[in-house]
Amino acid sequence: MNKTITILTPTFNRAEQLKRLYKTLVGQTCKDFEWLIVDDGSTDNTQDIIKEWGNNEDIPIHYIYKKNGGKHTALNVGIKTIKSELTFIVDSDDMLTSDAVKRILNIHKKYKTNSNLCGYSFLRAFPDGKINGKKFCFNEEIASYIDIRIN
Repeated sequence: MNKTITILTPTFNRAEQLKRLYKTLVGQTCKDFEWLIVDDGSTDNTQDIIKEWGNNEDIPIHYIYKKNGGKHTALNVGIKTIKSELTFIVDSDDMLTSDAVKRILNIHKKYKTNSNLCGYSFLRAFPDGKINGKKFCFNEEIASYIDIRIN
């Protein structure tokens, strides 16, 4: 079964952080995603932890191990393998709200026929709920990356 979203996580020696992320993925209210972990040459127990999780029925987990080359090379390796409609890059030390996948899919349903769009941008927050960076001027807006994120 093809999932709409691939959550792509590059990682390097972040086994403990991956456990936290895994819990937030298991807790998603919408399971229309798969998890692709690209291990950038970890020397900790990352691979063992991922093997313990197996291939969860609700969350297909794909694991790629590669020689250490930096986050950008891990992302490039992962992106080459993705077949899903959407890619969501989530770092190994991130956590998601329980409705993150559902919110993305709701926005995608609304805009997926708009051929002028290349992606969606969402706010990030710290665990205490404080916004990381500055809030968007509008709750929902079509604009360039520079206008929304930089300006």
